[in-house]
Amino acid sequence: MASSTIGATFNASNGIASIAVSKAAPGFDRVLTQTLMTGTQNVVSGIATSPLNAITYSDSTGIGFSNAAYSQNMTSSLIGAAIGMTGAFTTSVLSYLNTDDMGEKLLGFSIQNESDVAKFHQTLGSVTGEGVNYTLTGDFSLNLLNIGDFSQNPSVWGF
Repeated sequence: MASSTIGATFNASNGIASIAVSKAAPGFDRVLTQTLMTGTQNVVSGIATSPLNAITYSDSTGIGFSNAAYSQNMTSSLIGAAIGMTGAFTTSVLSYLNTDDMGEKLLGFSIQNESDVAKFHQTLGSVTGEGVNYTLTGDFSLNLLNIGDFSQNPSVWGF
């Protein structure tokens, strides 16, 4: 619940991230602002949820607090912030380099491919983020197949 509320506060059309990005100077400042907002959201969410996740209960000792669980949750949220910031930075830089600042022209591609190019940028951002994840944790995972992609585009099936 806490992380959902924080996500909504940051990502709503009138949320913290939207306001910060709109106030940033056009160009690379917006890329940095988007990156910092992603990291800030992850850290704030971790700070809010880590203490809640560390509360324990047992019949013999009652309610307690696990320092180990708290530490692990905070570490995970900081790693998540690094992953998210790397992915957001990569996606934003690629989008900035392929379009003008307002996204009104698409350099090197037909404007009809704008959504596909944006998805490609997001994919590269995810792969870059997973590279950071692998560096920090030794874990690497990618969603190579999303059934939703096939159900939304009947031409993929050939009919």
